[in-house]
Amino acid sequence: MPFMGGSKDMRTRISVQLWSDSMGLAHESLRTPFVIRLSDGTLERCSFLHYLGQDTFYRLAYADAFKAALRLCRPEDEHLALRLRTALMQAEQSFVIHMQRAAGFDLSLCKPEPATLAYTDFLQATHSHPDATLADIMSATIPCARLYAWIGHVLLPKQMDSSNPYMEWIENYSRKYDDRRFQDLEAILDETFVPECYDRVSYLYSEAMRLEREFFAAQPLTGGECPTTHTLKRHPKPARAGLNAHCSAL
Repeated sequence: MPFMGGSKDMRTRISVQLWSDSMGLAHESLRTPFVIRLSDGTLERCSFLHYLGQDTFYRLAYADAFKAALRLCRPEDEHLALRLRTALMQAEQSFVIHMQRAAGFDLSLCKPEPATLAYTDFLQATHSHPDATLADIMSATIPCARLYAWIGHVLLPKQMDSSNPYMEWIENYSRKYDDRRFQDLEAILDETFVPECYDRVSYLYSEAMRLEREFFAAQPLTGGECPTTHTLKRHPKPARAGLNAHCSAL
């Protein structure tokens, strides 16, 4: 649905509208076999470790996107820069938490799978585009924070007791929903968005949500490769991804 707001009051609702427009993709992520088994506690440990290893690549790309957004901040944008520095710190903390969750497995020995690379390349292509704006970068990064928090929030009431081995993961993201951490990023999008760029930010937001769904769908349920044999390294972005793909279609 096109963004119809023109007043300042309406503009502050762009983050809400984009999330609302993406609820279909959010529910598709929730219904992936990986998330279902995470919720009922039947997910194999090796599959969870595989996911942690893949998500680690995303955390690195996520942090890079925030660093790029910080470079776009002007002196008068210090209030936005403060929110971004907080988000960057949280992204770096989540990397450490992933290492702790791995409990003895070296996640630095993973290699990225195609679904992971599709997402990280999309982020890199978006924030490295010469015409990238703060609103563009926020539209590409908010879906991760929003979706994970929402999934934790939905899954927590389904837990009958604390025996689920993934209860800590569920509780952690549910807390992020309750404390509304993602609202710092949404506030940046709401302030920097201009209605003329609705098609662009809508594309980036929905593409990020689609890539999240594909990421969850790609996680193996059995026989997943435990992170013990490959080297973690960054990969170059493809020529057509992220903002490049949208701009070439205009």
